[in-house]
Amino acid sequence: MGSSPTPGSSRHRGRRARAPIASANFGAMPGASAPSLDQVFRELRGEARAVPPPADRPLSSRTLLIAMLPRTGSTALCSLLEATGVLGMPREYLNPRGPLRPWARRLGARDLEEYLDALRRRQATPNGVFSLKVLYPDLKPLLARGEITEALGPVKFAYLTRDDLVAQAISMYIAEASGVWHRDPSGALFRSRGGGDPDPPYDEVRILEARDELLRQQGDWERFFAERRITPLRLTYEGFVADANGCVGAIAREAGVEWDGEASLDVAATARLADDRSERWAKRLRESGRLRGAVRGHRRRP
Repeated sequence: MGSSPTPGSSRHRGRRARAPIASANFGAMPGASAPSLDQVFRELRGEARAVPPPADRPLSSRTLLIAMLPRTGSTALCSLLEATGVLGMPREYLNPRGPLRPWARRLGARDLEEYLDALRRRQATPNGVFSLKVLYPDLKPLLARGEITEALGPVKFAYLTRDDLVAQAISMYIAEASGVWHRDPSGALFRSRGGGDPDPPYDEVRILEARDELLRQQGDWERFFAERRITPLRLTYEGFVADANGCVGAIAREAGVEWDGEASLDVAATARLADDRSERWAKRLRESGRLRGAVRGHRRRP
């Protein structure tokens, strides 16, 4: 899975990927009430610039973009990628519902061009790799300004999905209802606001709405890849859980980075949240007859 290392690629030996614990706490999905990227930068231009945009470091030479769907293990995976020290520091830098604003403020950026330039200078690993993870709705404002290679340089794509759409939709509903998107291994909230119903009831309508949103986002990504003739490295949540080290290694090869370290879910920044409630709800939904075949084959390419 993935391409062979390219000549001149970076090398990293013998390091076990221990995931850093980051402090940003964000959740929520794109929606009508969410601020737009342009709105965030308009508000930032009204603030005093805390620091000048960085210009003392070179631009990254390549970009790794983790194209993702919600509830696919992307936060755990990206924590392991960051821990390699050679695959960038992938965060949701384009998410205007949370991470974008504090990152832009920290970097002194007042528009998207300044912001991406600053990120590529400050958030790349020493071997020149900048990485980010993105939901398709958060990528659209960048696409509206031209092809992403104009802003990010050469880009390699890894596409993270989930085979079990029912479990994914249940996970998404519970996260939205509870405000708990992630917990760290100690059980503390991680990149989550909380504040919702800590024990949301079974809600078939909202679970099916989550399923429909997941299918929409998957369709958007598939069209994006097809229209640009991009062949991403395809990964699944199930494959990541079964072989985290293999997934990290495949991404390193796709990015043209040689890495002989070891990655394990035991040191990921987040803990698994699914429990027997999720399994009971999945059984109940499947037995309800409401899925109507939308699940089977939903991951196949068009």
